[in-house]
Amino acid sequence: MKTVLFYLMTILSVGLLSCDRVEGLQPEEGEISKATAALIADRFPDAANVTFRTIDKDRLWEARFEQGAVSYYAGLQTDKILAVHRLLGSSVPDSVDRIIRSNIPVARTGQLSDYRQELFIEGDTETSRYRAMLSVDGNEYLVKWNFNSSASNGKTRVQIAMHEYSIFEFDTDVRTEPLPPALKAFQDRTQYVVVKLKTKVLDVNKMHFHFVPENRDAAMILDSEGVLIGSYNFIEGYNSFDELPLLLQVRLKYFGTQNYQTSVFSGKFQEDNNTGYRILTWSDTVTADFFFDQNGGWPSFSYALAVNL
Repeated sequence: MKTVLFYLMTILSVGLLSCDRVEGLQPEEGEISKATAALIADRFPDAANVTFRTIDKDRLWEARFEQGAVSYYAGLQTDKILAVHRLLGSSVPDSVDRIIRSNIPVARTGQLSDYRQELFIEGDTETSRYRAMLSVDGNEYLVKWNFNSSASNGKTRVQIAMHEYSIFEFDTDVRTEPLPPALKAFQDRTQYVVVKLKTKVLDVNKMHFHFVPENRDAAMILDSEGVLIGSYNFIEGYNSFDELPLLLQVRLKYFGTQNYQTSVFSGKFQEDNNTGYRILTWSDTVTADFFFDQNGGWPSFSYALAVNL
């Protein structure tokens, strides 16, 4: 389970986050700035019991707070809110639990917890999807889903995705915002020029950077230690399940994808002093995209499907 989280700042009342009182705050080095703390008060003027935690020193923070009877979680950058979650409870509804377990084989023996609604603000429109933590065999994954009532046959369609666990994610406009230090160092020592970037925040000081290089269509993945964990520059390709290294066959069986089609976009990469594998498989309803390290671990993956209810 996740390490107990220690918050770096004491609980702040709504009054403390008002403009006048924020001016009086003197955060220590490594804590949140007054301007960043004020983002919560500006967006949620009735927020109470606000706490902050540093995720990446001088770059990223998280906040937890209440507004009315609802609890919230937010991911913050120095000048903007990156993500907002409405905290819905410790367990998911039974109806959702059944849908996830019946459609994701690895979830059948696991436990779903930390039920949340991800909120997105697009102009004056608020849209959402849901998420929960899946704990199984000592590992933690992220499961997301949303419902769509516009299926062609009139039935409700649910889209489900499972990934490595992350607490929030966000896009960066690399034209106007600086690259994270690890990714900037990678760009400086290689021929790649980053043109798109999505960051998945896994935990304190632990991130995955999904970036698209110039003149490329597919994203590569670098972790916050500067290790390249996902590449498409293969030194060896695979066209079927039987061609995969035995350890990877075992891993795919664990996820129940051993009978899926294996894409020609699967192979072994060896780049920037690291070796790994990208295996893309699919069935009629599921697309599964795995990045394995040379020991068969799966630092990054996606498992996506859509079903009609």
